[in-house]
Amino acid sequence: MQLKPLDKKAKKHVIAHYITALKNWCFQILSRFRLMYNAKYRELYHIIQDLEINGNKMSIREQMLLSNFLKCYNKSLEEIMIPRSDIKAIKLPLTLDKLKSIITHTYHTRILVYENNLDTILGFVHIRDLLPILLDDKNFTLNSILRQPIIAAQSMKVLDLLSVMQRKKTYISIVVDEYGGTDGIVTTEDIIEKIFDGIDQEDSSYFDARPEFIYQVVDQQTIITSARVRIETLEKAIGIQLKQEEDECNTIGGLVLTRIGHMPSVGFVVNINKNIQAEIVDATPRILKQIKLTIQDCEKSNIL
Repeated sequence: MQLKPLDKKAKKHVIAHYITALKNWCFQILSRFRLMYNAKYRELYHIIQDLEINGNKMSIREQMLLSNFLKCYNKSLEEIMIPRSDIKAIKLPLTLDKLKSIITHTYHTRILVYENNLDTILGFVHIRDLLPILLDDKNFTLNSILRQPIIAAQSMKVLDLLSVMQRKKTYISIVVDEYGGTDGIVTTEDIIEKIFDGIDQEDSSYFDARPEFIYQVVDQQTIITSARVRIETLEKAIGIQLKQEEDECNTIGGLVLTRIGHMPSVGFVVNINKNIQAEIVDATPRILKQIKLTIQDCEKSNIL
């Protein structure tokens, strides 16, 4: 008998079950060694390399999976969310014809709906809920198909949100700041990508789950980076401190804007500090996209 391939819904259930099993497995391993979750990741990673299961050493993939899981344990939503500037949503009033048009031109299965601006997101529409209405649109009302997302704080941990999303069977969460404004969104796919990041790649050292978080080492003096790469990631890569104590930003793009004080155009050059120069490679009138970092003193760098 030939088995039918799993549909999308079945695949999600399998993945959710696998993540839960993975979580329990990791907790058992860590408790066996009496490890605290706030221990340094470097220490945990060395222990992972020496772990054995039923007398057999863990494979590279198993080590990477457990390693990624540990990384996610202490990650906040702010580190993995899709930022506000990249949120795709539609504004009220919303007619059925408008919904049909959007569905035709988008690959997303869930569409956020807001009233005045992104701080007043009302919920989201799932494409499959529209199918019955497309056949009979006489009684269409938005409230009948509008679903409620989970509201989560920036500081909430990634795996804590995953547990809530599994329990409530909701696949999208709105991340809000301390004032209740929309800061970004997180989906179950984003979390799963982080946990499985690099498992099927030969070398993922310079790549995160989404391509907009890439940085590339050009030579010993130069790095081309997405504006959204975290400052601490680049500091580890080049071995030079970029951020000062008074800088209240997390990404290299935020640091550049802090130094300049306005939205720069392509080609604009600014000194991050006495050792690092930043040049805007790609930008829109509202968003920094790509930045070139040049190290003035190579002897202080540990690139390559």
